[in-house]
Amino acid sequence: MKAKNLFALLLCLAMVFALAACGQGTTSASPAPAQATPEPEETTLPSAELPDAVLTEPEKEAGPDDDSAETPLDRAKAYVDRPLAELKEEFGEPNSASYVSSCLGPGQDGELIYDDFTVITYQEGDSETVTYVDKAA
Repeated sequence: MKAKNLFALLLCLAMVFALAACGQGTTSASPAPAQATPEPEETTLPSAELPDAVLTEPEKEAGPDDDSAETPLDRAKAYVDRPLAELKEEFGEPNSASYVSSCLGPGQDGELIYDDFTVITYQEGDSETVTYVDKAA
């Protein structure tokens, strides 16, 4: 019986010491990590010494209204999950379009062929959404 009480008391003391040490830095009693790697130091240069490329604004991701995208395919990909009507406003009518019954729902899957890319859509009722854009076959 005394052994159980002594064990419980030691366990409580260990918990008290452990909780008292929470949030404190490493002490000399704590073992040091086996191989500590120094953190890289940040070096800052005056802005006059930085190359011009570093001084420019970071590039932003191309959106549907961004004309700076590199290719028509890149611009078209910005319309995924958006209404097809918005894509048609920028690129006009496709060269060809075909539709089949969809296995995803009660609507139809569309394949619209443009000069530089192919658009896959899902059409249900009056709503048609761009689901995928890829390079022309």
